[in-house]
Amino acid sequence: MQKSGLTIALLFVIQLLIAQTWQWLSPSPQGHTLYDIEFAGKYTAYAAGSSGTMLKTTDGGQTWNPLSTGTKHDFSTLSISASGTIYTAGLNGIMAKSVDGGKNWVMLNSGTDRWIQVLDFPDEKTGYALDGNGNVYKTTNSGLNWSVKTPALNPSLNCIYFLNADTGFITGDVGVIYKTINGGNNWTPQTSGTTVPLNSVSFTDANTGYIAGYGGTLLKTVNGGNNWTKLSSGTTKELYSIVFSSAQTGYACGRGFEIIKPQMAAQVGKR
Repeated sequence: MQKSGLTIALLFVIQLLIAQTWQWLSPSPQGHTLYDIEFAGKYTAYAAGSSGTMLKTTDGGQTWNPLSTGTKHDFSTLSISASGTIYTAGLNGIMAKSVDGGKNWVMLNSGTDRWIQVLDFPDEKTGYALDGNGNVYKTTNSGLNWSVKTPALNPSLNCIYFLNADTGFITGDVGVIYKTINGGNNWTPQTSGTTVPLNSVSFTDANTGYIAGYGGTLLKTVNGGNNWTKLSSGTTKELYSIVFSSAQTGYACGRGFEIIKPQMAAQVGKR
């Protein structure tokens, strides 16, 4: 009887343990791969990743809190307009936006079921998106409608970034960099000095910009992208995204739950 009673008690404890909700403890606050990071101010930023992951920091990246996006689709890209509207997109053409700091999200019709690798809004109305087949899409009404601007520029492209409605950059595999000065009508190839995949672009002004890529690659330009030089990142892992909140402060994130922060504009060190 004592043995049976002990068995029943153990089964009861096991059932209680199974019924409890499990919580991710390390690394905090989640363990999904992060693909993009974007600042909405000096201290406020968002990071997007797999399984619908969206993180927010309000203290310059010291702590990150998860947001509910209402989907488990992978998010691969973020863009924040000057007014603070947050746009995100990813697998199967999923696209969403938030106008209240990530508290609520509204799904948008991207017009495609392809993987949207990157999107960028240089102003309130104009936005660009790049899919996994190298197609460039453009909207002029805050994401409500999208049309193909440049079909199949290159099937191995990874990032699209615009300084304004007309001037933008695209990066890709084998060190590919393209530049446009007419809203995507024409693209001119540039020399990167590397053959690794280049995944993300961020400019602090019209002349100074950075590119992040595989193998911890970081590139910098001081003449609007005409020339690029290599920086030391302090890591050899894949970097998927880079963004600067000021001329001296920037962040890059990538594989292995890693977020790195530059100690100065010319050098990058692991936090």
